[in-house]
Parts: sequence; C-alpha cells; structure tokens
Amino acid sequence: MRTVLFWLHLTAGLVAGILILVMCVTGTLLTFERQTLDWADRHAARVTPPPGATRLPVADLIAKSGGTPAAVIVRSNPTEPVELVMGRDRTIYVNPYTGEQTGTPSARAHAFFISLRAWHRWIAISDSTHKNSQPIYDAANVLFLFITISGPFLWWPKKMTWRHFRPIVWFRGGLGGKARDFNWHNTFGLWTSIPLAIIVACGVVLSYQWANNLLYQMTSTQPPKQERGEPLRKDQAPPPWRDVDTWVARAQAHMPDWRTIAIRNAPTRTIAVSVDSGTGGQPQDRGTLTLDRLTGAEVKWEPFASYGLGFKIRILARVAHTGEVGGMFVQALAGLASLCGAVLVYTGFALSLRRFVAWRRRRSRATVAEAPQAA
Repeated sequence: MRTVLFWLHLTAGLVAGILILVMCVTGTLLTFERQTLDWADRHAARVTPPPGATRLPVADLIAKSGGTPAAVIVRSNPTEPVELVMGRDRTIYVNPYTGEQTGTPSARAHAFFISLRAWHRWIAISDSTHKNSQPIYDAANVLFLFITISGPFLWWPKKMTWRHFRPIVWFRGGLGGKARDFNWHNTFGLWTSIPLAIIVACGVVLSYQWANNLLYQMTSTQPPKQERGEPLRKDQAPPPWRDVDTWVARAQAHMPDWRTIAIRNAPTRTIAVSVDSGTGGQPQDRGTLTLDRLTGAEVKWEPFASYGLGFKIRILARVAHTGEVGGMFVQALAGLASLCGAVLVYTGFALSLRRFVAWRRRRSRATVAEAPQAA
C-alpha cells in the first residue's frame, strides 16, 4: 500500500507540479494584498482632524461630491477619509471634516494585484484563456490536496525512534544532492502539511459546487436563499442617500466597537448596511443590518453567529484560504506555508529527476552486463 501511495503521490506531483508552483509563488505574493492596497489607496488620502472639529454628516459629504455614489464606506478612525464609490471605475476619498476630495485609489497597485490574482486562479489574463484554463487549474488544486494529505503517510517512519525521526524533523547541515533534497522535502512537508492542507482544501471549496454541496450535507444545513428586495416604484422612491446618517447611526448601535460601515445603494425598498469591527478579512466580526427605506423600520440584524454552520464554514473558507481569518500573524504563516509549498515542488522534481537518472544508469549497466551472455 505504501508503494502504491508513493507512486500516486509522485505522479500527481509531476502532473500538476508546475501549476502548483505557480499557485504557491503567487499565493505568497498575495499574502498581504488587503493591507498593501489599503496603504497604497488611503495613505496619501488620510487627513489630520482639526482641533475640536466634528465630522460632517455623510449626506453633506455626498452633496459636496456633486454626484450620486453607488456605495459609501465610513471608517471610525478619525484620520481615515470617507470612501465614495461613484461607479464601477471611479472611487474618491473625501475629508470627513470638510468634504474636500483627498485622493483616489492607486490604479497601479490594483492592476498589479488583479493580474497576480488572475495568475493565481487560472494562470491566464484574458477571458477566453480563463475559461479554458480554469478547469485544469481547479483539477491541479485537487491533486495538490491529495499530495498534502498523502505526504505525511509516506514520510512517517516505520520505527518510532529519534534516529528515524531526525531526518524529517529539522534541517541537517553538510548534506548535498539527494540527501539534502530528501531532508528539505520531508522537513518542509512535516511543518507545513497541516496549514497547506487547510489552505488547499478551502481552495477546493471555493472552486467546485460539489464541494460546497458536500459541505452543507456534512453539516446538515441548507445553503441560504438569496433574497431579492422589493423594487421601489418611481413615485415612492425617496432621494437615494437622504437617510444615510440614520442608517449609519442604527448600525453603530448594533456594533459599538465598529471600524467600518459600508452601504451599497440599490433600487429596492430595503437597504443593507454592513458593519465590521475587525480588519476587513474576518467575517466573524461582521454583521448586516437590513432597514426599510420608506419607514425606517429595522427588518433584521444578522451577525455572524446567526448563520447556519454550513454557511459559516463556507464564509470562513475564503479567509482561511488567505489566512486573514486569524489576523496578520496567521496571514504571515499562510504566506510562509505557500512559500514552503514552492520549495516542496522544487525538491520533489529534483528527487524525481535523480530517481529517473539512477534508473537509466541501472538499465545501462544491466544492458552492458547482458551483452557478453547474449554473445
């Protein structure tokens, strides 16, 4: 059984190794994407609160912008600007104390990470190649999951002694060639097998609908139904952002330690207000308040705890894949695990090549030895 598992492990690595290498390298570069974009977008747009000044109402900030935003994002940090999403391709930052525009998002930083995510997800940039390459990429991710799970069974020593554990527990100096590659492959695999398995398994859930369905079946829960709000008639629709400050105040009351409040305008009777008390990548610290636009009544408040188990795991899978679920420290561990995954691909290919070369040499020697007998 161990021999069969070894050849399956080796074959999967050779088949999907290049794609796995791209996933690991790009995944490492994407580790702190959110923090990098936050710094690139809003660092220059930050403001210094005037002494004794108070924030202007959000409705006044919108009026001063001269347009009708599609979304508004307010942050509790007094130095952070208010973000107005004016359309699909235009976002502006405004001073919450004066209403003056202080900057726009970094186009270069966003373009870089969009390109990097495209390589990470389907190793392609254009839409046409994306459709053709994504199924192959998703299948490679499944093989990667098999590799991370089967690895510990292969390097687990037959005898539970320190002499047998020593080559796989830590790095050994003075090694070269096959011995060094073997030591690196086993050591990196030992310390990263669990985080890599979690990262890759979450990636499978994000890639396949059958994995989502299996998740809900295993937790005996139903996926949430998407509710479409009742559309507003033109004769009853109020100005889009007339009551925005009331919506913000109602959301603050539900989460006093809030950091971010995001509201996306929609032509429906209800309006959804997202409140976040975490870093932006932790759904367990987020809630959604739904209000009636006409009456101002509260329709429902949905914190993370109100969701079913299956939906909770599905939401957490996205941020567990990047490590954001645990903050900066866990993000750093996820990035380090991705980098180690790239080393595992390199050492795996090196060991496979050395095995192939050794096999060819044995075949050559056997041919030379058989020649006199044949004569």
